[in-house]
Amino acid sequence: MVKSSAFVCEASPIRDTNSTSAVTRPRFALIDLTRFVAALAVLVYHFTARENAAWGQPVDTVFPALFPIAKYGFLGVEVFFVISGFVILLSAEGRRPAAFIASRVSRIYPAYWAGVILTSFLLIVLWPAGKDITLAQSLINLTMLQEVFDVPHVDGVYWTLWTELRFYVLVFALIMIGLTRNFALAAAVLWPPIAAVFQRLNSDVVDMIFMPEQAPLFCMGIIIYLLVKQPRNFVLWATLVVNWIFAVFQTNGGTRLGAEANTDEVLNPIVIAVVLGAGAAMICVFALTRLNRVRVAWMTTLGLLTYPLYLVHEHWGWWMLSMLRATPDWIGLVLASAGCLALAWLIYVCVEKPLGPRLRTALNHHLAALSQAERDSPAGLR
Repeated sequence: MVKSSAFVCEASPIRDTNSTSAVTRPRFALIDLTRFVAALAVLVYHFTARENAAWGQPVDTVFPALFPIAKYGFLGVEVFFVISGFVILLSAEGRRPAAFIASRVSRIYPAYWAGVILTSFLLIVLWPAGKDITLAQSLINLTMLQEVFDVPHVDGVYWTLWTELRFYVLVFALIMIGLTRNFALAAAVLWPPIAAVFQRLNSDVVDMIFMPEQAPLFCMGIIIYLLVKQPRNFVLWATLVVNWIFAVFQTNGGTRLGAEANTDEVLNPIVIAVVLGAGAAMICVFALTRLNRVRVAWMTTLGLLTYPLYLVHEHWGWWMLSMLRATPDWIGLVLASAGCLALAWLIYVCVEKPLGPRLRTALNHHLAALSQAERDSPAGLR
């Protein structure tokens, strides 16, 4: 780690477009573990706090002692967005635009396709009572662009993937213009307030472009990434705090209201502020201190299972819970959670692990061929 006491970010490049050497991307085991814990928080929220019919009774009566805590589990998604801001900047470092596209597509689509297919099979064949969906809806969902066509998500959690996809577009644009530390800092400083201003237009299209509720969360992750090389930079720390304030207001003004509707409970804005701050603080500790050197295989494995677990846990978990009503509630909860984790492991082993690298290699090859054809064409499209 290179320390600096400077108060401004230098314009050194995060990536070198002329470099062909691979950039070493460290694996932050404790951040992997944080992702998994956040996914478990979302799982527990969906199983024991969000209103659902799986238990055959009001969900708040199933685990009355757990419910007051579990109802805040939706904040695991907010922590995902902070981690994503950090990880995606790390992924963009040293990559050309085509390589970034190949990296992101090969990372998110194979498991997503598996999740859409499995959940569609569940809801169309095994458990039609779980949710009314159509085959056409499932096919559109495979693109991850269903919101563009105003087609409902097969699984409600997919809304976060659409948000992630738009964030990738922003990072791709930064790569195209030259992703320097100053550009990254400018995005983290300007994006949340500009998004908040345009939010006042009450336009779905504008909100889709600027993502006012998620912008400060992504930007917190971007700043933490910049802090890795400049951990004593006052401007970066100040920007992180400002973005936390924006995130608190945006989450309490939007996401909290949705969670209250889903749980039929009033949520404490102060608790939300503390959880968001604690989540960001943990990521800072795990990324900026000697704890970033921790290398534990099981933590990395749990991190790899986080994405497929998130994709399939909701409806498959509810179906498992409905099948386990005859068992004691705690046993049903443990078995359904274990079943979802096993399904996530199968997706990782049978889909992500073999298909992801092959898809990345194919995309890198064909995108490079397109670039070469453009360079070789004397009067082609420019």
